[in-house]
Amino acid sequence: MPFFEDYRKEFTMDYYGDVPVANAGMHIHPQYEMLVVLDHTNSQITVNGQTHYPNQPFIAFFAPFSLHHSDFFDKVNVDRYIYYFDDAMIDKHPVEFKDFEVYRRSASIIFLLPPDLTEKFRTLNEAALSNRDDDAVASLLFMMNLHLLLKEKDRCSLMQTNNQVSHINSIVRYMTEHFQEKNLTAESVAQYFFISRSKLYRDFRDYTTISFHQFLIELRISKAQFMLKQGYSIREIASSVGFENESYFCQFFKKIKGITPLQYGKQRRYR
Repeated sequence: MPFFEDYRKEFTMDYYGDVPVANAGMHIHPQYEMLVVLDHTNSQITVNGQTHYPNQPFIAFFAPFSLHHSDFFDKVNVDRYIYYFDDAMIDKHPVEFKDFEVYRRSASIIFLLPPDLTEKFRTLNEAALSNRDDDAVASLLFMMNLHLLLKEKDRCSLMQTNNQVSHINSIVRYMTEHFQEKNLTAESVAQYFFISRSKLYRDFRDYTTISFHQFLIELRISKAQFMLKQGYSIREIASSVGFENESYFCQFFKKIKGITPLQYGKQRRYR
């Protein structure tokens, strides 16, 4: 999975049980994530530098812009149902998400599931998987998952991260909102947040494991990928995502993706 990914939809479902487990690495996205793991497996969940070991079936939530990853060590394949949703979906369904508000400011929270509840979730998630191409049905089943979990939360053990959010979270969010600006630099961001450039460089790498510049490039490439799928021209894309010119954009795109923007657009436009 890329370090940064923006699904650009209020709801998305993924499933990874049919592919071998691989370490996805640390990643960030601007949506909430609900990860459902219903197998008994040796698991490790790391969020914003804190690590938990939910070695039984669990459901985990990750807040937008939290740096997280999950590892599974003792099975080749692990059923992983993943739901991404954003604030627009929460605002559109205030009744359904009412009981979720208490967890909304948590960097992450992990619910450890008892056996009988695990089987109820297995039925719901298998139904969601069979309807994954129908967003309306899949999102309804997702909210049924959420309702059941919050209704039965007192029967679950909880693992919750420290809610103290690093200032880097705010910087990452700011970058995702301003990445298209050509004058967005480490100097301008450091000045905006009243810190020195050297502190920004140091803290950013400590928190994300990559440099400020590399993350900014990945943000811009992520947006470019979306625009290529929509059929925008190279000139339009380079200008829209903050690159100085088309040549500079093409150079970085090929370096990161391994193919040119034109090749990527032809492969993905009609998928």
